[in-house]
Amino acid sequence: MPRLIELAAHVAKACWCRLAACHVVLAPKGESLEPEANPEGVAQAEELLRQAAAEGTAQGIDVDSFFEVAHSVPEGLISAATVDGAEILVVGYSDEIPGPDSKEREFSRTMYRVARGHKQLTAVAKFRRDTLNSISIPLSFGADMLAVGVIAQAVATATGADIRLLHVVEPGANPEDEKVRCSALADRYGLLDIGELELVRSARPGATLIEKTNESDLCIVAACGRNSLSDAIFGSAAERIAERSTATVLLVRSAACRVD
Repeated sequence: MPRLIELAAHVAKACWCRLAACHVVLAPKGESLEPEANPEGVAQAEELLRQAAAEGTAQGIDVDSFFEVAHSVPEGLISAATVDGAEILVVGYSDEIPGPDSKEREFSRTMYRVARGHKQLTAVAKFRRDTLNSISIPLSFGADMLAVGVIAQAVATATGADIRLLHVVEPGANPEDEKVRCSALADRYGLLDIGELELVRSARPGATLIEKTNESDLCIVAACGRNSLSDAIFGSAAERIAERSTATVLLVRSAACRVD
């Protein structure tokens, strides 16, 4: 919770948004959505939300906190965001989820379902590190890159983190042409003003990109690219980075990237 509130606070300050923290209390299927359906869950939620408020104070921002009773996590988060009128939804989790890998992957899919259901800008954070001293941004074409730049600049301004813009040049491509193309792309979204462009030649672009993100504390990935429809909502490339990078990964999807 502290890492999520810290990251959300940076985003809220950059976007001039109010910050609200919500915890979903699960009610058994078929039972009413009243706090009495899960008193133990309510007590846990209240403690977590007290921690969220304290972390918000430490970050210099007020946090409105509440819990939502629902039959599933996606249902509860989307309902809370809708009722609260949230323009930005930031959700997070870590590799510390108990149980086998299948349980962790199931939770990942839950977070992706939340993102698909929210109609505004959504950021899903997968926490692996406690520090935010360096940021990497894989370059891609798509509406999400503008939001990625805003969030990266907000985090860097608050933490002093260095920002690297990453692109893998595949064999056969002209490095100079790729540099010109990537510089134009980065400039379009205001990224050249906040980060250094780094081009890496490799015949294994996916694996190499993940290796380069491992060198940073935080990797901010545009979830929607122009490559294919299948990548439109937290697509395969972004998902692979989230699952395999050792950095904390923030997947960003804007309302402009919505595909129904």
